[in-house]
Amino acid sequence: MHLQVVDTAGSRLSVARALLRTALKFIPWELAHTCIWQLTGAGYDPAPWVVVGFIVVWVLVGANVIAILVSKKHQALYDVLAGTQVTKL
Repeated sequence: MHLQVVDTAGSRLSVARALLRTALKFIPWELAHTCIWQLTGAGYDPAPWVVVGFIVVWVLVGANVIAILVSKKHQALYDVLAGTQVTKL
């Protein structure tokens, strides 16, 4: 698709910034998987933290979608926080 991720000045990402972006991007994914694994043995009454975890996942997903829709450069929340943007080559 000829896309690249750069910092907000258009320069190549540092390793630290790339790691920060990746960590922020995967937080909802990893939290959802942690909660799903807890459901396999929980039966019908999951622990309260599992329910809260799923709520946090959906809030983060929603925040990313809203950020893409309202930001001038169409950045996801993790891009805004990491100071990065996706551009075409």
